[in-house]
Amino acid sequence: MKRWYLFIVLTSLLVGSPDLSFAQSYDDLWKQVEDYQKKDLPKSVMQATADIYKKAQAERNLPQMIKAYLVGYDSKLALSDDYKDSLLHDLQIWANEETNAVGKAVLNNMIASSLQKNGNEVDSVLSYCQKSLLDKEALRKVRVSEFYPMAVSGEVSKRYFDDTMYDLLVRRTIDMVKHLVSSHDKISGDDEQKLYSIIDSLYDDLIACYEGRNRTAVLLLKEEKLIYNGEQKNGRIRLFDEQKRKEYIDGLYALAHEFSDIDISANIYVKIANIYNYFSEKVEAMQIIKEGMEKYPRGEWKKEFQNQINAIERPRLNVNLDFLYPNYEIDLKVDYINLEGFTIDWYRLDLSPMD
Repeated sequence: MKRWYLFIVLTSLLVGSPDLSFAQSYDDLWKQVEDYQKKDLPKSVMQATADIYKKAQAERNLPQMIKAYLVGYDSKLALSDDYKDSLLHDLQIWANEETNAVGKAVLNNMIASSLQKNGNEVDSVLSYCQKSLLDKEALRKVRVSEFYPMAVSGEVSKRYFDDTMYDLLVRRTIDMVKHLVSSHDKISGDDEQKLYSIIDSLYDDLIACYEGRNRTAVLLLKEEKLIYNGEQKNGRIRLFDEQKRKEYIDGLYALAHEFSDIDISANIYVKIANIYNYFSEKVEAMQIIKEGMEKYPRGEWKKEFQNQINAIERPRLNVNLDFLYPNYEIDLKVDYINLEGFTIDWYRLDLSPMD
């Protein structure tokens, strides 16, 4: 399951600013920036973000400093491509000099993201990812809401997880490593396995943070890890192997039983039913949905269970012919579900090919 964090990585640079900005709120200053952006005034954006940066620097408001730097840099690029390589260099210098542990971690994570997007070597990306997670304890003490506007919490994150900067950066790192696996065609088999091991380790580390105190978070993380290994790793092709598909479904089913006291386990029954439906195993899909409904008859999943049943019970008819040719016998291929019978009517139209 994915966490709905918005990690704002826009781009920017700064110049000097008037003292008037100190009397204004950040919201007012950013509204001014947005107004300049809508009017396509990059120089005005650069000046306005410089004002925000100066105010944030004086107040030691690191999230505002980073956003102001990045947004201004984006406007600078709009004026000239000469600056396209300066972002990475500037961020590296800033990260080396930054004394705030959380700020340093965020900057290193942004560097890793920039390297990954530019197609840099895998080891370089992994090195900065590792640096971003070094100070685990400091990151776990800071909630995402404290790093606004560079990070904004989603409702799922606030509802089920600690919603800390450590959670956020681990998840961003997992996403980056997954992208490395899928985007590097020339990656060796050994390197691919190394990346898979890193993904598993990151999930396990995050799971360990919640063990013994937040079973819902443990469930969701274990489910997410299982879905990646069973479905997303190497694409859905793994599911076409009947034995691997069975092992994956058995793993999901075991997880649902282990955490059966938690209502959100109901979503696992829906996922298993979706797999059965994908492979047209309607009987099995119906059985798992009815089991889920029996265990979780109320709550937010009741409607989803009923939708699944309605979809499975819906009548369907599919008729295919390869081609039609006079005086030539053809095969008619018919697939149908939830129908007692059907009638096919044939009509001959006396039309010429030109009609």
